[in-house]
Amino acid sequence: MLFAARAALVASDLLDGLGVKQEVLGFTTARWKGGRSREKWLSHRQPSYPGRLNDLLHIIYCSAGEKLSARHCAVMLRRDLVKENIDGEAVEWAASRLRRREESQKCLIVLSDGAPVDDSTLQTNGDGYLNHHLSRVASEIEQAGDIRLAAIGIGHPVEQYYKQGITISSPEELESTLVQLINRLLHPSP
Repeated sequence: MLFAARAALVASDLLDGLGVKQEVLGFTTARWKGGRSREKWLSHRQPSYPGRLNDLLHIIYCSAGEKLSARHCAVMLRRDLVKENIDGEAVEWAASRLRRREESQKCLIVLSDGAPVDDSTLQTNGDGYLNHHLSRVASEIEQAGDIRLAAIGIGHPVEQYYKQGITISSPEELESTLVQLINRLLHPSP
């Protein structure tokens, strides 16, 4: 998270200098291994194929038009914040926020350190459930064509989900890779 926060600050400074508005969003789950969603499912006698069984926690670190600061990034570093990841719904949420913006160029960059995982959801729906959902969401956004979607995987291959996916082997590569990706998204080759 420290490298992600530092990369977000560098990217934000770059985009601010170019006059480009950006948001910095985060996602995790409210609890480990389920939450109220799982408790509700258990109280309803565990119907088959329940879908997601954990409660989402989507975080707005910095809203569009606001300058990202070290104070914003400090929240990213809270040890109690990060739990499990339901990537597909987070990408849908970020895309829906972006689609409400008036700018003609819209880019969404996902930083990921692993595959989507929520133990309670995967144990009930099968190991591929969250992976399939993320793949479907990414494909739908890419096919719609209104948002340039890309991702950087830190030690985890994201190319299986995103057409414009880049895998790096260490967090130290994140800043430079993110700057290169931003350049590529803002200046696509014909």
